Amino acid sequence: MKVLLMYSTHVPSPEHVEHLRALGCEVRVAGSEEEALCEATTAEVIFGHRYLRQCLPTAARLRWVQSTAGGVDHLPVRELAGRGILLSRSVCLAGVVARHAHTMAWSLTRGLPHFADAQRERRWDPAHDWLPLPRKAMVIGLGPIGREIVRLTERDDIAVTGVDQSVKNWRDLLPEMDWIFIAIPGRPDTEKFVDSPFLSALKTSAVFVLVGRAETVDLAALCAALQAGNLGAAALDVLPEDGKASGHRVWRTPRLILTPHVAAHAVERPGWIEREAEEQLRRYLDNGLPHHCVHPAA
Repeated sequence: MKVLLMYSTHVPSPEHVEHLRALGCEVRVAGSEEEALCEATTAEVIFGHRYLRQCLPTAARLRWVQSTAGGVDHLPVRELAGRGILLSRSVCLAGVVARHAHTMAWSLTRGLPHFADAQRERRWDPAHDWLPLPRKAMVIGLGPIGREIVRLTERDDIAVTGVDQSVKNWRDLLPEMDWIFIAIPGRPDTEKFVDSPFLSALKTSAVFVLVGRAETVDLAALCAALQAGNLGAAALDVLPEDGKASGHRVWRTPRLILTPHVAAHAVERPGWIEREAEEQLRRYLDNGLPHHCVHPAA
């Protein structure tokens, strides 16, 4: 069985290649789109999705794709399903993404950005408009990342309400929440999920954290709420393309942390991805069905 490696996150390690070969696989590494197109014609399995769309038309023997992404809204899910090709997502980075979100919430609650600014200005100034310590939190989106945010937050003795598609009347609980985490995928029905009515329902001391997709939040409404003092603080790990422009109001918005889509980054990230792929391959070889397969309807 031929396995093609085309990770967008890193160059596969020699150890990883050897582990896959030890499982009885022929392994090829695509260092360019040209190499990927050539090797994909006879590959049964692809790890990574760097050149996936380009390879699909000629990947006649392809049976399974293991993505390195947790979200699959940018992948050709229906095309793969229509050809009977399995697609599985990565969950190995959920823990570090959740930790990033959890850390941003505590950083805002404890005023760390304010004191970092004071340090840069060489001011020893303990005066700060403190936010209340959190007693209740809501996590919207209960995939691997959301579930891990729930676990971390509950460990802090904070009462957590988890929200997925099966939970009703959760909007009635928004005014009670001290922290709100958004970890939902980007889809047509989640575009600007967080809008002005959503934000106006929150406490003026609430902390809002986004580690999902940028399009799920109305950025203009969020900036307006912060600038008007109608929201305690916010943290975003993603921005829409127009929000990245240096002249956008988001860069002048107070009580806002921005991180450039790095919640999943870690020194250990390549190793995590490789170990996950190896374990997935063992399952595929054993019974033909890896974990975390994606269904088009989802």
